[in-house]
Amino acid sequence: DEASEERLEQLYQEVAPQILDGPAIENQLSLLNFLPTGCDGVDELLGGGLRQGQVTELTGEAGTGKTQLCLSAAASAAALGHRVVYVDTGGGLFSSPGK
Repeated sequence: DEASEERLEQLYQEVAPQILDGPAIENQLSLLNFLPTGCDGVDELLGGGLRQGQVTELTGEAGTGKTQLCLSAAASAAALGHRVVYVDTGGGLFSSPGK
């Protein structure tokens, strides 16, 4: 019916300006600062390093270097004068022996 069409058009007008296309997303990402991970190869793969102000999740098998990369990135950020918080959600880094 006509009322539904009008409501749909109103919703579109509210939402459409918030929709970003690929170039707009690239532009937004280019405005972010990058933090080096301490590993040039990883920084290259990430397009410059970790994006400041964003959460980055690392996943993978045990022994693949996730913790090492996180600690290296934390040290690099601290060396640049940034405050760093390292959260060990698995408890593996600081677990007691025999655990």
